[in-house]
Amino acid sequence: MISALYYSGITSLQNFQGAISVHSNNIANVDTAGYTRRTVDFTTRPSVQTAAGRVGTGATVDRIARHLNQYLENQYNEKMGGLSMWGTASQYLAGLETLFTQNEENGISATLADFWAAWEDLSSAPGETTQRTALISNTETLVSLLGSTMEDLEYQELQMNQAIIQEVDEINDIIEDLAALNAQIPGQADNLELLDTRDYLIRSLAERVDIRTIEHSDGQVTVLTEEGLSLVDEDKAYTFSYESAQSFSSLYPTSDFDGAIYFDGSSNQEFTIEVVSGGFASGGGSAATFKVSLDGGQSWLSDDDGNPVIYTAGDTDDRVEIGGVEVWFGTATDAGTTAATELTAGDQFTIVPKSAVYWESNSSGKVNVTPLSDALGTGNRLSGGSLAGMLVTRDNYLGEYSDRLDAFTTSLIWEVNYAHSQGAGLDHWNYVLGSYSAQYTDRPIAESGLDFEDFIQEGAFSLAVYDEDTGELLSNASVDFSSITPGTSYFDPTLHSLEDVRDAVEATFPGQIDADIIDGRLSLEASTGVEFEFAGDSSGLLAGLGINTYFDGHDASSISINNYIEADPERVNAGHVNGAGEVNEGDNVTALALAELATKEVTITTLHGAVEEDLQSYFDGLISKVGGDASTVTTNAAYYSTLASDLSDQQESISGVNIDEELATLMRYQQSYEAAAKMITTAGELFDIVLALKS
Repeated sequence: MISALYYSGITSLQNFQGAISVHSNNIANVDTAGYTRRTVDFTTRPSVQTAAGRVGTGATVDRIARHLNQYLENQYNEKMGGLSMWGTASQYLAGLETLFTQNEENGISATLADFWAAWEDLSSAPGETTQRTALISNTETLVSLLGSTMEDLEYQELQMNQAIIQEVDEINDIIEDLAALNAQIPGQADNLELLDTRDYLIRSLAERVDIRTIEHSDGQVTVLTEEGLSLVDEDKAYTFSYESAQSFSSLYPTSDFDGAIYFDGSSNQEFTIEVVSGGFASGGGSAATFKVSLDGGQSWLSDDDGNPVIYTAGDTDDRVEIGGVEVWFGTATDAGTTAATELTAGDQFTIVPKSAVYWESNSSGKVNVTPLSDALGTGNRLSGGSLAGMLVTRDNYLGEYSDRLDAFTTSLIWEVNYAHSQGAGLDHWNYVLGSYSAQYTDRPIAESGLDFEDFIQEGAFSLAVYDEDTGELLSNASVDFSSITPGTSYFDPTLHSLEDVRDAVEATFPGQIDADIIDGRLSLEASTGVEFEFAGDSSGLLAGLGINTYFDGHDASSISINNYIEADPERVNAGHVNGAGEVNEGDNVTALALAELATKEVTITTLHGAVEEDLQSYFDGLISKVGGDASTVTTNAAYYSTLASDLSDQQESISGVNIDEELATLMRYQQSYEAAAKMITTAGELFDIVLALKS
């Protein structure tokens, strides 16, 4: 009995000494990230039979328990994915909102309003140079603001790409560390530090990528994306890669096509191309046709009637432009050679004209996980975490703002140039060279590669020719194309090439105007003693060629004032050539038409469709959208923050270290330790008494 008492005391000392160490360690790690509170679980040792009956032999440490609610942890990690995604988007959008915040006096919106007002001022004094100079000064400010805003957007995208690269590297490091831990854990099931490190890494990963985990009985964990792609499986790591623009094919099972799809240009969109009718990729009537999707095939780019837009497949000489990206087909090894085999209906191709993130599988190749423009989380795409937040902000938000800014600027250039090309300034022309170059001068204008070829339509354009010395009207006529296409005197962009335009001008004004093509641009030069003026254009050809226009360029990055106007304010067109071929002093017809653009509804087109709206309202709507998007993502971030915070508090109440509780527990174990020591002392005293009695 005395020995049992003595043994119980010894084991109790050991037990309570261990318990004191565990709780002292809790206190020491109160501020250690990822540390999980430990407690000691005791169990009764087997009793022994004595003459007095069965007597207990004390207690032993059953295990050191690690307090973590796995259900709460999984829920927290899920909500952290949402919080990190929207929180990251909110941070970036705050910067973009600042970029678009408009100064009431000096912002783009205010400067645009001043631009229209300057045309109004010119209409009141069309013969004055002062108004022209003020208009040009205002225009320079507007052009500068549009260009600098687009530069800022491009810089923001560059910064985001750098951040994405860094984020992918950090994610891969975490995945590889988790795989290495998985290899260690089965042999060290009682190593709680390994489990703490594992769960801390999982939390870190959940902040960056949407994940779910499966814990196994041996302590290993399988980590998957929410979409089911393996990231960690036993000791294997499946990482991500950040890659440049590329394309992929997925041919119909019976397809014999052995060529490839090619593209030129960049976009924040991703294009899914599906062949609608089979045929060769060579352009023309017998060529294959295809449709295009921006959301992985869930919907297709549609016309005004809601029907899918059908494109004709072509080779390098018959490229199709989709949202600033030229697309064509070639052989598997040569983009410049026409494929010899036919495309089959159902053949699919994916063009990713941007840097993107891919999941790397050791066996099945790579999978694009970059969120789609209008379908977050679809298929294998990431739907949470800071990486998704960066990609969504870059492609969905910043990409759309850039597209809208370009669409606005393109419409501004076209509408102003079209109206301006109808008019006349204070000086007649002796020579003019168009500012827009055709890639193909021998093809119809609609296929020439001009920046504004899609805006040009059937119609007529006229020139008035004057005696340079007397100002006498020598000729006032529409350019006649009947010598080019018998029976058709008007201009048709589907029939007439730039070379045809050149020839028709010379045929209409023989000995008066010499037309030529210089580097794809049309030039007109008056003969000696002659000068000319443009007397109207219903086709938009002059605007499309950059002749008698106000702006140069085609988008926010390239917009500028036409060189002729910048060099000579008298080239600003306020008046027009009337039916008698005269440009009357005080004529303000063109200036008024340009001033009216402030409220005139025009067509503004992006890949997502066209809208009818005045330019001022459209730009103000863009500013409102940026602010609305920033507010929405901030609200989403706040929502997930509330959920994650609540789950974190619940988990903290279970796994966190409470100093007051730990001190109370330490005092209890200290008292127990002292009692166990007293028990040993008592057992020793009893033993001494027994020895004394025996002696």
